[in-house]
Parts: sequence; structure tokens; C-alpha cells
Amino acid sequence: MSPVTRHTRHSSPVTRHSSPVTRHSSLVTLSNVTCHTSLVTRHLSHVTSKKIFHLSVFTFQFSTICYLCAVKKLIPILSVVCLMFVVSQQTFSQTLPDSLTIYYGYLKDFPLSSSSLKVLDTTLYEFHINDELYKHGNFYNVTSNTGHAHRSLIFTPNLKSGYYYNYDGFESYLQSTDNTKLFSSDKPYFNLFYSQAPGSERDESYFNAEHNQNLGKTISFGFNFNFLKNDGFYTRQTAKNANFNSNFRFHTRDYRYGFLVAYYHTRLNVMENGGIKNDTDFTENIEKNRKTINVNLSAASNFIKRGGWHFHQYFKLFKADSTRKENFLQLQHSISYIRDRNIYNDTKPNLDFYEHFYTNDNSAIFDSTVFKSVKNNFAFTNFDNNNNSKFQFEVGADIDFHNITYHTFANKVNISGEGVYITTSQEGIDKSKVYNIIPYGKFSIKFAGFSLIPEAHFSFGNYNNGDYNISGLINYDYKKFSFEGKYTSAATDVPWMYTHISTTNTVWENSFKKVFYNQAEIAARYNGLKLGAKYMLLNNYSYLDQNISPQQHEGAVSYLTAYFSAIYDLKRFEISGSFVYQFVSNKEIVRVPDFTGKITFIYKQPLFKRALFAQIGFDVIYNTPFYAEAYLPSLHSFYLQDEIKTGNYPYLNAYIRLQVKRARIFVEFVNVAEGLLGHNYIGVPHYPLNDRQFKFGVSWYFHD
Repeated sequence: MSPVTRHTRHSSPVTRHSSPVTRHSSLVTLSNVTCHTSLVTRHLSHVTSKKIFHLSVFTFQFSTICYLCAVKKLIPILSVVCLMFVVSQQTFSQTLPDSLTIYYGYLKDFPLSSSSLKVLDTTLYEFHINDELYKHGNFYNVTSNTGHAHRSLIFTPNLKSGYYYNYDGFESYLQSTDNTKLFSSDKPYFNLFYSQAPGSERDESYFNAEHNQNLGKTISFGFNFNFLKNDGFYTRQTAKNANFNSNFRFHTRDYRYGFLVAYYHTRLNVMENGGIKNDTDFTENIEKNRKTINVNLSAASNFIKRGGWHFHQYFKLFKADSTRKENFLQLQHSISYIRDRNIYNDTKPNLDFYEHFYTNDNSAIFDSTVFKSVKNNFAFTNFDNNNNSKFQFEVGADIDFHNITYHTFANKVNISGEGVYITTSQEGIDKSKVYNIIPYGKFSIKFAGFSLIPEAHFSFGNYNNGDYNISGLINYDYKKFSFEGKYTSAATDVPWMYTHISTTNTVWENSFKKVFYNQAEIAARYNGLKLGAKYMLLNNYSYLDQNISPQQHEGAVSYLTAYFSAIYDLKRFEISGSFVYQFVSNKEIVRVPDFTGKITFIYKQPLFKRALFAQIGFDVIYNTPFYAEAYLPSLHSFYLQDEIKTGNYPYLNAYIRLQVKRARIFVEFVNVAEGLLGHNYIGVPHYPLNDRQFKFGVSWYFHD
């Protein structure tokens, strides 16, 4: 039994890092690439009766498992499913050979270098999951189905210097420079993905298209579009999310000057039901038709629209010559414009639901919050992984401007479009302006296999004045072993929302002390194993209490986490897992489960003379019970509650995944064991997770 490395997995805190890759293309200078894939299987071979039998047994056994779950039989067979298959014992690689390797980075990483590029995963691993919340070892608590508000089960406070609002409920579905991908490929690349979970009243469909192409040797462009429509199991759970981004890149033939122009747009339209009124309707399975269960809000919705432009350019100070083949010293400048509009509307407010709020007894709620941001970065640097220099540095400054406007309306409400509401009676406008100047510096020293990278940021401005973030990172790599240690000391102001807000039913003005963080983390990796631990000491931690009011704990809170992930390849079988343990000294204000984990069992089988690769597998996701934070739709925020413990339910998903050349196909049963262990699969209080659900989908890559 030996661990294996899968280079395309990455996450935090349970992270599967990509190995740095290096190549040379029209977009970025890379060198010394090692391609680990062989040539594509070109033709389907003749089907033998033996292989037909293997495929039939394979499909029949999966169907039998799902049927037994459906009729609520006890199925210990799931725990030993990998032992059920009597098939050929020939070993094989899960990765389907292909003729082109595709790389990607993110907008924030431009100009791309080998340290920021990752290999795009074109294997069967996790391709069937269209929700990023459930990929790469992430653990989230969700309010219902895909597209709705969510909160990480792993404690991850904001440590960055500068302005931070805290509208995080939907942040994973909103595009930004941090999560918008840039692809790099020698040949044109195009991918289509479609999945569906059919149902007369709970249909879910998802579509994604992404493309990258070079125009000559100096120009490239790409785009990505995805659309999700999810009706959900309960009343008023429909979510419609659409994302689009495009980019245009240019560099001179000698790579001395280059620039990027990118645009991204997100549109989220989410119905809000406030959770179910009586949990027993679900936990005792009184109402099997979930649409008949009463919910707290009958006419509420959130509409979020984000648009952004990003321009980044660089200029290398010296030309390459015979004595200076590579030139890394350069000036960089980037500028971004972002506009967010968040509309919360409730035409029939349930005052019992809003009981903790100041209320003016309006016949309707219409709150529009608009954020406008302009961000500049200026840098002087020679940082580049292609640079073999033992000393690298970067000095620069971020200059940011933010405008926050609260529009509050009431009474006469007209409906314009589906889920978007505009009123004719304006009650008030509240405007605030924030600016920050954040100088920073970092450098890297390499010696004897070690890399030492200290970094410091200091903030000056009218709100975050005095914020700082000082860190030191040390790396060591030796063959398949790597070690990393990091220490961070930071001070930040509390989120802007906690200090000032003015909406129809929520008005407050607060003054808080700075929040101080000291954090130390170590991690070691060997092959497919990763083991790490992190300790954090917080002072003046801020949060929303049980009355949905901002509070600050004037004292210290200790947080400790240990995490472990592993992948074991046992020829035909693969077992992988990600596990996190968390300890908090004050569980009254920081709510996280003690233990969270996911384990995956996969059986792998090549068919039709290796022209088709098949997998059957299942995932089990679990966290220990805890008082999870409740969700408030009008603020996209989570707050403390002491009434309901959630968790303590093994959520099981089973699936078949197939790959033929560049086409990948899957069928999946979500929560396949529904009802076997009761109906206590609630994530966020009053928001049950999805019942059993059938999904299918296909992904197809096109190269050149």
C-alpha cells in the first residue's frame, strides 16, 4: 500500500498542492517541462464478450447498491463495495493519456510564472462536482442547495490589511481577481460541461463553457461562462446564478512589455425562505413532500450583481543580451474597478422572523447596498520562479478607494423582472467613503534547499489606519519530501458592516478596537501524504451575537487545528481522505465542529482494451455536532444561536465516472443513504440538506 501524488488538488487548510510546472508559450516564459502523459488512445478497439461481461457486472452492482438504499435496506455492502468486483487484475493509471497539457493561474497571478501555474486536471477526479464548495477538500455549511449562502466549517478569519466589509455569505459564487482563471495552452482549448438533476419540482441544471486561444505568438484571449438553475427541494429555494469572464493578453516578442485586460460579471438571483418553521416536519419525516413544509419567508429574495474590470501591465527594465539571457527586474502596475449591487427584498415581511431588529413596520422591505471600488497596485520586483537568483525582492504599494451606499426604500413596490424589485418611494440614502494606502515589501533568500520569505504590509487611511500584516515563511524541499513553516502577526479593524449599517430594519453605529492575530503553522508533505497544524491567538475578536448585534470579545481566544490528508493507490482501488480537528478555548463565540472529514473509496477498471476508463466510488462527509451559526438573509451573514445542534450525520454520495478519450461522463446519487440513519441531516439551523437526488452529466475537451 503506497501513497501517490495527484498534482492538481489544492485547498486550505487540507491542501493538495500542485508541483511547479515550467514551459514556454506565447503567454508566459516557462522552461524544462516534463510531460507525464503518454499519447492518446486513438481508436476504440473491438469489444470482446469478456469486457462486455465486466461492464455489465460493473453497472449492475452499482444499480443494486442504489436500489437497496432506495428501498431503505441496511447496506453494509457500501463499506466493502471495493471488494465486490471480480474483474481483471491488470494495473493501470487513472490518468487518461492525452496529447496536450493545459495550465492555468488566476488574474491576481499575472504575469504568470511557473510558481503560479497549475496543471488543469483532465482526469476523472472530482470532475462530476460542479459546486466549488465541495471540491479540493473544502468543508462548508450550506443553507440548502447549490447557489445559496454558505459558511466554512473551518475557522478562517480575515487577516488581510485594509478594507473588508464582511458580505461573505455568497462570496464563493462571486468572481474576483482571486478566483477568475487564466488558461495557458499551445493549442486552442475548449471545454463544455453540462449536468442535470431532473425532477418535476426540484430540477437542477448547470452549464459551463471555457475557451483559450493564441492569436499568433504575442496575443491570446479566453473566456468562461457558466449558468446554474436550481429549484431546490423546499418552497422558495430557487437559485439562478450566471458568471461570465473574458481576458485579452499581449506581450512583445522579447517579453519586455506585456499587458492583460479582463472583464468579469456575476449575476445571482436567489429566493430566500428563511428556513423551515418546524424542524420536526423534516426530522420526523412528517411531510414527505418537502414543498408542503411551511417556511419562514414567503416573498423574500436576494439579488447580487457584480461587474469588474482589471488591467495589468509590466515593463522589464533591461533588454536581454548575450550576458543577460533572462531579465526579471521590472515595473508593474494594475488597476481594478469593481461595482457590487446587493438588493434584499421582502414584499410580505414576517415580523416574527425579524424580531431582533429595529423595525419601522413597513409594508415591504427593499434594501439596496452598492459598493464601488478602485484598486491600484504599483510594484518594483524581480520575483519569478524562473529567476535562479538566490535573492529576490518586491516593493510596492496598494492604493484603494471604496464607496459604500445604502439605499433604503419602503411601501410602494413595483416588480420589475423576476426577483428584482424597484420602488417609487425612497426613504433615504447613506453614503460612506474609505481609502487605504498600503505599502509593502517582501524578499526571498534561497540556500541549501531552503527558501526564506519575510513579508510586511502596513495600512494608512481613514478607516484601516494602523492595520498591519507581518509574516515569515520558510520552505524546504528534498525530492518527494517538503516542509513549510509560517508565522503571521496581524492587526485589522473589525469588518466595516459591524461599525456602520443603515437598512430598512437594521441600523447601528459602533466603535470597536482593532483585532489582533498571532498565528503559527507547520506542514509536511511526502508523496500523497500531508500533515499539518496551526495555532492562533486572537484578541478582540468580533462577531454577531444571538440578537444579531455586533459584539467584541475583549480578551484572548486560542484556536488550534490539526489536519491530515492522504491518497492511497492500491492498484484497482484508491482510498483518499481529508480530516480536520479543531479546538477553541471559547466555544461561546467561535462555533466550529471538533472534527470534520471526508473519505473517498474508488474502484478503477479499464474496459474495451483500455479505450474506456471506468470508476465506481462513494464519498462520506461527516462533522461532529455543534451549535452552528444561524443565517440572516437580509445581511448575507451568520450569527450565534444556542438552540439547535447540527451535524453528526454521514452524508454519502455514490457515483460512476467514465472517460473515453476527451469525453467524461458521470451518474451520481446524492445522499444515497437518506432515511437509513434518520432525517437529521441539517447543516445551517432550520435548513435541511438535500434529500436523495439523481444527477448525470458530461464534460468534453476540444484541443486544436
